[in-house]
Amino acid sequence: MGILVVQKNQPTVISLLLVNQISGEPREGLTSTDVVVEFARSNENSFTPKTLNPGDFVDLGNGAYRLAINSSETNVAGTSIYVVKGAPALAPAIRDFVTELVVAQADTSVEVLASLEFSQYAAGAMTLVLLNEIGGEPREGLTAANIEVELAKAGSSSFTAKTLQLSDLQGLGNGVYRLVLNNEDTDTLGDLLVSVNGVGSLLPQIRDFLGQVRVVDAPIVPTSAPALPTCVVTGTILDAEGNPVVNTPVIAQTARVPDILMNTGISSSIVSTVTDVNGFFSLRLIRGVTVEFFVPNMNFRQTVVVPNLGTVDLFSIP
Repeated sequence: MGILVVQKNQPTVISLLLVNQISGEPREGLTSTDVVVEFARSNENSFTPKTLNPGDFVDLGNGAYRLAINSSETNVAGTSIYVVKGAPALAPAIRDFVTELVVAQADTSVEVLASLEFSQYAAGAMTLVLLNEIGGEPREGLTAANIEVELAKAGSSSFTAKTLQLSDLQGLGNGVYRLVLNNEDTDTLGDLLVSVNGVGSLLPQIRDFLGQVRVVDAPIVPTSAPALPTCVVTGTILDAEGNPVVNTPVIAQTARVPDILMNTGISSSIVSTVTDVNGFFSLRLIRGVTVEFFVPNMNFRQTVVVPNLGTVDLFSIP
């Protein structure tokens, strides 16, 4: 099943497949009173119960159903998440169904047959459903410290561990999570495989999750400036007695003009800062750009290429 895309503020329908929790056999004959539906829009951090009218839930046979989505649920652009589960009396007997609905500024609803798409070098979030290894119940309350995420980019023959920040994993309830992918994760065109496992004592308790997104060329007419990867250049300046030198300027000026990185022109510019009470300074610069650093207080002048690192000490750059 693809990902349904609908125009903002327009109604649509979602196809569901509901099965028995244990046997996996199709569950037929359900009505709107037999299920509970919850949804979370892209700007929401928790699920909201959906009020179901009898005509909102239609049985198609063989465990397939159609769920009506009204315009009040599609008033926020982005990816909404829907969870359909059994009402309290049937909850143990029906397996939870989780799906996504992409709300966009499009002309009509279309079925996207490919996987979730990210523009190259663009950050975004994908949806995970994490379950107990035994029983398959939703696993709630997890944080980034409880999981390990590995990525396999197009052309790679193995997985590489992704460094997680605490804010990279957001729990929505019902075992559903949002995982943030940054612009480094999406720097390679093609299919990106995402593997999620528990760590430590949770490794045997959480069922492995394997997802896939497709990294595509950025739109020809971007709606915002490209998110080029950056490096934070740091350093500390002391006097001859080892005391911090405070408020001394540190200047970086582009040294190669024109400079073109990742199909983006870099203009002639000057970026500067001053040292703090500890003599420390930091400047965020685009990776790969050629700049000349100048620290007047030290009579220091050096031309460097900003390395492909998240952070680097200025005085260690060759």
